[in-house]
Amino acid sequence: MIEGRPFRVEDSVGWERVEESTLFSHRYVRVEQATFRTRDRIGEVTWVVSRRPAGAVVAPRLPDGRILMIRQERYPVQRVLWEFPAGLIDDPSFRDDFSVIEAAALRELGEETGHRLAADGKLVSLGHYFSSAGFTDEHCYLFLAEGVEPTGEGLHLDGGENILEVRPFAVEEIRDLIRRNELVDANSLAVFARLCALGLIA
Repeated sequence: MIEGRPFRVEDSVGWERVEESTLFSHRYVRVEQATFRTRDRIGEVTWVVSRRPAGAVVAPRLPDGRILMIRQERYPVQRVLWEFPAGLIDDPSFRDDFSVIEAAALRELGEETGHRLAADGKLVSLGHYFSSAGFTDEHCYLFLAEGVEPTGEGLHLDGGENILEVRPFAVEEIRDLIRRNELVDANSLAVFARLCALGLIA
């Protein structure tokens, strides 16, 4: 069951991109130099922007209230991090079709944790956030998967992904990871903050 729909990320009113050039292009990232006019600025401003596909992040909660996290190698920072499962939304039609966003969240749940929504489970939209608004247009849609169960099929990882461990945490254990600065992934911090703000965890 789907509960709520992701907030749409709308184009901003009064902003105009008057010139742009591509500095670098890859399947997962495009770096542009762009010149903007805004409704609150006199004149124009030129900025370097990293264009990234949107993503989906999901906090999978077991029937006993514990939340699954994954321990994953992250090559850019050369660290192994505890995180909530997440992945890119490859289909550009997601801007018009929320089911594409929800499907990406459920796909990552299965691939990265080996779990799925139980028959009485539900996927709850928690909104979206921008990962680094001064640098990139990347944004991620946040979800709670309430009531998950094992698929019995294990993990199905893409490319160079390497998930070393999947295990459930009590909410207080996650808080303790945050207090000790051991949970440092922006996606996970954003999901946890939204869960707290919406009263979905005590």
